[in-house]
Formats: sequence, structure tokens, C-alpha cells
Amino acid sequence: MNQYLKLSLIIPLLVPLFHAVKNDEVKTLQAWESVSSGLRVVHEPYVTTLSLGDPLYLDGLVVESFYNEDSEVISDYTISGYDGANLGVQTITLNKGMFSTSFEVYVTNDLVRNSPITSSELLISEFVYLDEVDIGIEIYNPTSSLISLEDYALVINYEDGDDALISLSEFEVISKDTFTVSHFASSGAIYDSASVLVEIDLDGAIAINLVKEDAMIDKVELIPNTSWFRFDESPLLGNVIRRHYKTVGPNPVFTSNEWIFAEKSTSDYGTHQISETITSIAEQAKAFARYVMFGAGMFAAGRVEEAFLALKKEYTLMSNETKQYFIDNKDIKVEGINEEGKRDTATFREAQGRISVLASSSGNPSFIPSTGLSFNIEGTSGILMLVAILSISSGGFLIIRHKSKKN
Repeated sequence: MNQYLKLSLIIPLLVPLFHAVKNDEVKTLQAWESVSSGLRVVHEPYVTTLSLGDPLYLDGLVVESFYNEDSEVISDYTISGYDGANLGVQTITLNKGMFSTSFEVYVTNDLVRNSPITSSELLISEFVYLDEVDIGIEIYNPTSSLISLEDYALVINYEDGDDALISLSEFEVISKDTFTVSHFASSGAIYDSASVLVEIDLDGAIAINLVKEDAMIDKVELIPNTSWFRFDESPLLGNVIRRHYKTVGPNPVFTSNEWIFAEKSTSDYGTHQISETITSIAEQAKAFARYVMFGAGMFAAGRVEEAFLALKKEYTLMSNETKQYFIDNKDIKVEGINEEGKRDTATFREAQGRISVLASSSGNPSFIPSTGLSFNIEGTSGILMLVAILSISSGGFLIIRHKSKKN
């Protein structure tokens, strides 16, 4: 009987394999396709650290559909999993048919804009390098005043140590407008929208600098080992890059996160504006409360210190006005998925109480005024459970401390 049972289990597994080997036309079993084919992220987007309220930037994302050793770059996938109103790590899922892959982004309070951008200086807002002749450099005036370019110049640095200077002294840029310097041999929109046509030679160039009275105020680096060019044969060839809309001023220290790749179409070249996306104080405070109750502050048992520091970091990045709003409006409610996987609501008061509990249990001073830990019983199961878990996981910290005082 035992031998019969063994055969009855093995034979069904061998039959499809026998047919696959016997029939020369059957090269791969249908069931095996899910193992040997699918999707994969070849290159993540250039910007994966996002400010609260940002859209999801897909510039630089390269996705392949692969089957055994064959693969092709695709763009007809669907995207899910992103919510710019929530803080913390988010998993972005890409789907095509029965296959999926993913990458992560981090949403933070860093650089969240609660008011329009202000800057007192010009900056390089866009750079186009479609080929050796189609080249353009766009300068943007974000101020409320006209700026004369008498003291400004573009300086191109080359790898052999030489420099090329492009004087801008005869021109000016009006408020909230752009000035476009293009190569004289450029064509199409680059040529048509040029404010001035000059010779721009980027053969062997490593950087383009915007200088004022010989002081560098902004730059674009062209070095091949810059992280966001590592998949290109030539550092910038064939690309259009634009200043990230969170940029509030020029930066002589090159930071790739300040730039995003744009479509290669230059139909709107010369009209680039840095958008002024606003995240209200109320929206930011609610996002922080959700992060406390349904994000980093929810599963705190066993990593109390880590949870507390994560919350403190995001709180520190908020404006004083947002912090005060969070402290003063204790009855405002937020929604999220609780530790039981169910949709739940919580108030700012409960979020403040959770922070106090985490501070006490990790031996840190709280970063918000004391709430007195006076919770409403309704809707606070998560809070009460957290208090119990933290007390146990911290080895009875509160009880031990109390006993030591009595002794």
C-alpha cells in the first residue's frame, strides 16, 4: 500500500514532464513561464526621496519584461501604492498582466513647502543636450525684480583644465522669466526660443557654471560617474534635465536630487517655470499624526527607540506653525489602517499621548508639551495596547524605576 501511495503521488508529476520531453514542439510548460519570465526594475527613478505632497517622479525609471534570456524595455505597465499625503517608506508596485515588480520611495517632511518659493538669485533651470549641436542652457529669474546680466557669465570647464567664457553682459531677465543661451547651430525649438545664439562646445566638458563677478552661484556637472548618468554611454547626450520644483535657490554644490529628467521634446523650451506646489499646515500636521498612529509609531514594541527617533525626525522638519497647529488642535481626527489591519480613526490628542509614551519608555525627553496622558477610552485600543506592550517590552521599566525611588 505504501509503495502504491508513493507511485500515485509521483506519476502525476512525471506525466506532464513526459509530454514536454516527448513532443518536440513543446519547449516550455505553461506553468513554468511564471518562473522564467516577468518584470524587473532595471533602474529606479532618479528621485526616490520625496517631500510630503510631491507627485511620484518616474524620470529615470527603466522597467524590463523578461523571458529566460530575452528582455525588452516596456512602458505599458500600471502603477499603484503611492500616496503623497502619507509619510514614511512606500512600496510602489508595477503590474503588467500576471507579473509585477516594485521599488521603494521615502516620503518625508524635508523641504515641504508651506509658502511660495523665494530666491534672491538667478539659477540654471533647464539644460538641453540632444546632440553635439542641439544644446541649450536656460537661466531663470525667480525674484520679483528685473535682473541685469551685466555681472554674469557662463563658464564651461573642460577635463584638460581649460575654461570657456560666455559673456551675458548685454542682457537682462525680467521677473519670473527665463533667458535661453543656445548653440548657434541648434535647430527647431532650441534655435527658435534662444535669447542669444553663441558657440557652445561641450567636447571634453565636465561642468557648466553660472558665475557672478567671478563667484560661482550655480552649476551643472557633466562628469560620467555622476550617479544619474551611469547608464548612459555619454554623460548627458540626448537628455533634457530640469531643476526640481522644490529648488528655492541656486546651489554651487552639485546635488543630483535637485534635478529631474524631462521629456526630450523641447516644444516648450524657454518657458520653464519652477512650480510652487503648496502643502497646507493642516495637511502636514494630519500627515504627521497618521505617521504617529498608523506609521512608524504603531508597531513600536521591541524597537521603541527607533520609533521615537523616526517620529522626532519628522517633527523637527516641520515648521513652527505646523508644530503649533498639531499641538493646539487636539480633537482633529485622522484615518489609517491599525495594527489589526482595520481602518481606524485617531485624534491629535492620542497621537501626542503616543509620543509621550514612546519618550518615557525609551528614556528620552518628549519633543512636544506634556499631554498628561489623558486618553479617551473610545477609539484608543491601539494606545492602550501600546502602553501595555511597551511596559512589557521595556522590562517593566516604569515599575522598576518606581521601586528604585521607594528604596
